[in-house]
Amino acid sequence: MVTGTGRGSGRSRFQTKERIDVKNLTEKLKVFLKEVRLEMSKVTWPTKAELKDSTIVVIVSCLVISVFIGAVDWVLYSLVRLAF
Repeated sequence: MVTGTGRGSGRSRFQTKERIDVKNLTEKLKVFLKEVRLEMSKVTWPTKAELKDSTIVVIVSCLVISVFIGAVDWVLYSLVRLAF
């Protein structure tokens, strides 16, 4: 008698050779979530004032860079228009 995964064996080529152990998977998930909770407790979260200050710095930086890029774009556009 010949057994195997060839044609006519009844097994799909997409089936895994081993069954997934759901109990083991849930235990791994529980351990992972416990470790995540432990690591998140070690995080130093910013205060409201620090968060506000950082947000202002980011917004102002974006505005300054945008104005600079816009100015350079306008100058280059003007130079190209004069040249052609």
